[in-house]
Amino acid sequence: MKKGLKITASALLALSLMTGCSGSENETITAGKATDELFEEMQSSDSIDAADVTETFSTALANSEAADSATIGTEVSIELTDAGQTSSSKNSTQIMYMPAPDSGDTEETTEAADESAEGTTSAEGTEAADDTEDIDRVAYVNITNDYDGNTNTIEGYYEDGYLYYNLGDAKVKETMSYTDLMYIVGSYALQFDEGVVSGAYSTTEGDNEAYIVQFDPDAMAEMMMNNMLAAGGAFGSDESMAINTAYLYFEVDPDGNLAGFNMELDAKFVTSTTSEESVTEDATSADNEAEETASEAETTDDTQTVTDVTESPFVYSVTATFNDLNNTEVEAYSDLESYMDVNEYLEQQQAAEATTADTGEVSETVTGEEAPVSETEAVE
Repeated sequence: MKKGLKITASALLALSLMTGCSGSENETITAGKATDELFEEMQSSDSIDAADVTETFSTALANSEAADSATIGTEVSIELTDAGQTSSSKNSTQIMYMPAPDSGDTEETTEAADESAEGTTSAEGTEAADDTEDIDRVAYVNITNDYDGNTNTIEGYYEDGYLYYNLGDAKVKETMSYTDLMYIVGSYALQFDEGVVSGAYSTTEGDNEAYIVQFDPDAMAEMMMNNMLAAGGAFGSDESMAINTAYLYFEVDPDGNLAGFNMELDAKFVTSTTSEESVTEDATSADNEAEETASEAETTDDTQTVTDVTESPFVYSVTATFNDLNNTEVEAYSDLESYMDVNEYLEQQQAAEATTADTGEVSETVTGEEAPVSETEAVE
């Protein structure tokens, strides 16, 4: 379904989120946590200003991202109903990262990156920092995609500019910067401003401080639409989004790190189609229906303008957890020399398929029915 694919891709880009709660250690941060019921329940707790809760979330997220090592799990699920058919997709990702064993002292590396960026332009400085980070990190990643029950999983290891993984029965490696790797599996960084917050409360959950945020439906819909368009989403002038409810639940640990969050969004895409239809009336009913027809549609001669509104409801859920900050260990893959470059592997596969196809054609000519004779050959 065209609309289903558009919503799936755009929603992920719009919120700058990625997926995958794989084996979360925090049992209080789960999908479906942020609800109307929880918001009403926490209204008896402390009320938080919109600016304060926005700053609290962004600061806690930045603190977690700044850890030298971490285990981050995320999960994004979308259920869309369009033309009476419901489709669902779920993307689950786990990334574990730490400094490379031979990266040396983190503080010294940071100082070296700062020195190398001195005297350069902003873009050059960013590139230098990214290059340093790419060299310093090793990571393990697990990505599982499920679309209407069809599941596929990729598991891999990142080291020194390569992602090593299995492609079918083949062991392949793909050139990739650490920045690109995190773009694929680490877009869990939810971003919002105080303008979309309509209410927020906080309470204590174990050792953590827990927060519930209610988003303003109109402001949230506008933000999402703008982000979708900025990310390359294709929306026509007759398409819009309406949000019924949107909530965010998150926890901050005693050290000020984001322990995790869950966002639940109940919304729909609305498409308005305008068309001109012919008006046919018989002599006996024309007079009686004239007033009713005029009130229902704009009439011009023998046609009337009709607007058809189609709604496609969808439920969007995002859960992310941040565990073992500064305490994550990544087990290195062995025998990395045995991994083939993925482009070389794909070229070999294409060549093998082409050879198989050619062999099949020859075999069919030799063993199959006699080839048809052209008119020229028949005459001769």
